[in-house]
Amino acid sequence: MNHNQANFLYSLKPLTSIQLPDNSQIITTCEIKEIYDKIIQLQTKITNNVSQWDTTERQEFWLSIMDIWIELTKQSAAITYNKLYLLTDCFNRISALWQQCVESKSIIDINDNYTIEKAFSSCLMMLDTSHIYNFLYKIDEISNETIIPFNVHLILSVSSYFARYLSSNHSWIFNDRMGVLITLINYVEQRIKLIKTLSGSIVECIINLFWNLSDRIFLVPILVKINLPKNIVNWLSYSYEHCVSFISIIHNLSRHDEGVDALNKCNTIEIIKNYQHEKSFMINMERLLLISMILAQLSSPEQLKCDKRIMNGVLNELLQRTMNAAKNESFSDDTGFHISEFLAVMVKLFVVEERTLDYILCHAETEPSSDLSSVIQLFTSLLMSFNDALNKQNQLEQLTLIIIVNILWSISFQTQYLQELIINNKEALLIIESLAENNNKEIINQYKPRSIESIHVAARGIIHNIQKYSESHTVLNHIQNEISNKQSIKRVKPSVMISYSHDNKKFCDKLVNFLSTKQNVFDMWIDHMNCQTASDLWESIAIGIEQANVIVCLISNYYFESKSCRQEFVYATDTLHKLIVPVLLEKFKPKGWLGIRIPGIKYVRFQNIEELDQLKLMDLLDTIQATLSLTMSSIDNSSTLQQKEYYEPTASYLHTVPTSNHRLRINQWLLASKDDIEAWFSHHHISTQLCDLYDFQTGQEMLLYGKQLIQNYEKHLDIYSKAFIKKYNGDELLPHEFQRFMEAIKELLENNMTSVISS
Repeated sequence: MNHNQANFLYSLKPLTSIQLPDNSQIITTCEIKEIYDKIIQLQTKITNNVSQWDTTERQEFWLSIMDIWIELTKQSAAITYNKLYLLTDCFNRISALWQQCVESKSIIDINDNYTIEKAFSSCLMMLDTSHIYNFLYKIDEISNETIIPFNVHLILSVSSYFARYLSSNHSWIFNDRMGVLITLINYVEQRIKLIKTLSGSIVECIINLFWNLSDRIFLVPILVKINLPKNIVNWLSYSYEHCVSFISIIHNLSRHDEGVDALNKCNTIEIIKNYQHEKSFMINMERLLLISMILAQLSSPEQLKCDKRIMNGVLNELLQRTMNAAKNESFSDDTGFHISEFLAVMVKLFVVEERTLDYILCHAETEPSSDLSSVIQLFTSLLMSFNDALNKQNQLEQLTLIIIVNILWSISFQTQYLQELIINNKEALLIIESLAENNNKEIINQYKPRSIESIHVAARGIIHNIQKYSESHTVLNHIQNEISNKQSIKRVKPSVMISYSHDNKKFCDKLVNFLSTKQNVFDMWIDHMNCQTASDLWESIAIGIEQANVIVCLISNYYFESKSCRQEFVYATDTLHKLIVPVLLEKFKPKGWLGIRIPGIKYVRFQNIEELDQLKLMDLLDTIQATLSLTMSSIDNSSTLQQKEYYEPTASYLHTVPTSNHRLRINQWLLASKDDIEAWFSHHHISTQLCDLYDFQTGQEMLLYGKQLIQNYEKHLDIYSKAFIKKYNGDELLPHEFQRFMEAIKELLENNMTSVISS
């Protein structure tokens, strides 16, 4: 978050300790007199029709100020008594000139990258001069009435102002000036424990500079390199007077993945929680929101689940602030947060924890009240508002558009929400279709968190989910017919597809090299070998999944946080009911959307992804071949039976690959045992928690209940949601999972209609 520093120069008191000399004394100091005259000319010029200046005139004006200021700074390194009086007045006039510049908004052109670059780099250069460097390293600060601290204060204030307008094209400025930033950190570190009142001090100016630099998210890696995260967390414990500044900087750092990693190494979550507990009486709603957003960015899904009351309050506030900001022309709320900051937190939460999406869409408490339709309408209206961002050179607008499309992609993963999106948001879908098809529009090169996919990938993901939703009633039969036709012609080798995150590509390449030695047993399918162009990416991947007999998923935290990987996984498991061989990388443990879909399935873990363990490789190969044997046996038996007449019970291979091909005809469900019922739940990717909650003992009992469920879905959702919360200590039943259960049991009823009637 950025803050308003329009009055940043007014805290700088003029140098008044020495009166100006008479004219005869001024004339004798020729070098300073020449600078003095130039400053007077600039002060006169700024009062004359500045609003009519063109870009060239503005640039010349700014460059003139900076050149004079740089020369004046050099002169201050060798102060003599004769020059002191006039030098003091020159610095006072430079300060006054900058005040006039800030007031005359017509000469502040935030789109003039060249002037912003020149002004900011000149400030860093002046801070890097030897006499200022020496001053910053002295523990005993020189009197505030002397020229050097006055100039340092002025330089920091102006650099802080221009830091707000830096773009990613300006990152090069810091290449040779990292030492300046480190010097500023050391200055604060030496004094922050000693100074009780920081208002108006150089320490405060430095903190403000880092606040504005951290708000330029592309600069966070530079701030990580100079160890700002560790220092800013420490400073929070030293000085509570500027805790809002410190917390805001920590929040800005947490918006970048490298910042998250650095802050977590500093135990920031516990420090922030302790601060929240100790200073609860000082925390207003704005500060609470900042803290909550920090915790959301830094925490794992498990940590976020620990306190649902607090989490729900955060989600309420995020949605409320988004609604408020959407009403303003600037898309910022009353406290200065841009709408993208709220949406970016939602994106991460939606990726790793489905419950947050359900809560935001269906249960959030806002004013005015919201519901599924109004919240989706909010996101689609924002899509239309930022639709033209790709035609503009505005990083913030483009990032906001990317985030919105990613949110709509998260919504499209769940059938009941996708229906609302399709039915009532036709105009938004046309925009998404255009974004999916048009890959030629240039996007400003900028940072985006790993939880956010590119706009073209996200748009194509939405279109893919819509298409597969439309085809859901026919796709399985089509695929089965294709398999049967191929089987009637000749026996083909089975296919193994590799699903992975590109952040794990190095490991994937090593694994593919090993598995490729077994191509006499099975064919390999991987995206970079089969997707020739970007335009056919999703279609090619979908075909690869459809034709594969087994999907090998290389599962890491990158995989878990990637919506592209999630799309592949969900299509393979939920739509096509493919068999999965999970390969867990390093110490990752399945959780969230992934955890509920692979409970107990046989997996292989590679603790070291740099050097592949040969025993693990052979274990993986054995698992793949055993799973292929099962699927090929199923294909052989399918020539006389329709696919939907059977299910593959997975209970027998929850901990090991099955060695037998146990089957039960779905239309003979009255004969189902408890083991068959558990296998049915697992096959349809319905959690074991829901299976245990119902505890069906026979197939007949399950069919009779299914008839009641279809007749009054809402009633049973309410009953079993409450029962679920009670049984599992406050965990909530996800609506989309109950919907999945209902759709599966509805299909079971259709295949056993005669049995149900006779019962």
